[in-house]
Amino acid sequence: MCIRDRYQRRVHGVLPENEDFKRVATYATDIDDGIILPNSSVLLTVTLTAKRLGQIHIPLVINVIGGANSHHTINIVAESIGPVVEVSPKEIDFGKIAVLKDVSYKVKIVNKSLIEADFHAFTKKKDSIFRPIQKHGILKSNESMEVEVVCCPDDAAKFNDILHFVIKEGVDCDVQLKAQGQGFTLFCKDDLTNINFGTQYTYRNVTKEILIENKGKKPQKLQWQRKKPAENDKGRKKEEEKGNKKEDKSKTDIQTEEMPPDQCFTIVPDTVVLPPRTGIMFQFRANSTKKGKIPEQFQLTTVIGNE
Repeated sequence: MCIRDRYQRRVHGVLPENEDFKRVATYATDIDDGIILPNSSVLLTVTLTAKRLGQIHIPLVINVIGGANSHHTINIVAESIGPVVEVSPKEIDFGKIAVLKDVSYKVKIVNKSLIEADFHAFTKKKDSIFRPIQKHGILKSNESMEVEVVCCPDDAAKFNDILHFVIKEGVDCDVQLKAQGQGFTLFCKDDLTNINFGTQYTYRNVTKEILIENKGKKPQKLQWQRKKPAENDKGRKKEEEKGNKKEDKSKTDIQTEEMPPDQCFTIVPDTVVLPPRTGIMFQFRANSTKKGKIPEQFQLTTVIGNE
């Protein structure tokens, strides 16, 4: 800002800012008062500090002693903005991933302004399968960072959500999230393919307890079924001749009737409806009336929801 005087020596001074305007913005000059020599000028540097976002209109008044108009008003006009932040990519498609397994991608967030950027990250849906690892951060001027986003599907279905980046006093940013879960939502930390009771005495009850959890968002009906002895015998030979099939079947039926298989294992309960995100402790019970190795096979079937 330049102040000029063509004829006389004058004294000038910047009047204090009105208190009402200080809530909007404050200004400061490098020279508060001084003398203007004839046919000369004085250059004032004005520094403006915004106190709120949006349009700013405040007056700066200069008092010149000795002139016909002692007060000269200059309108200071500005627009106050917050930090400028950008995120990339704008969309993340995790694709087809196994349920109950974590898969992560990274989102880059950049502060392209000259002031600090304070941000918070969260998903639109409350119970989301997506979650940002870092939910809050402060970026300095021209600084960037990567925010890891983890996806863990809880159902064999398609999922969509929005990752919000709320920028304090700035413009918010969004990232579209997509994924498709595949597989089963039953979880058991123990190995169910082989439950070995070891060496036990006959006619004695032995029990093992194993926890199975439904980590999905739908109820599941669980049912244990004992497999038939013919299904247990994986080493059974195939019939070589078509004409002998009927005769072999009759022999097998006779042997089954004469020598019924020993059933020494039970599972309690054998049927149960497991609500979402709950677990049940199954009891695997053994009681043998004869010596030797006794293998049996059970099959667990599940029905999800109303399927």
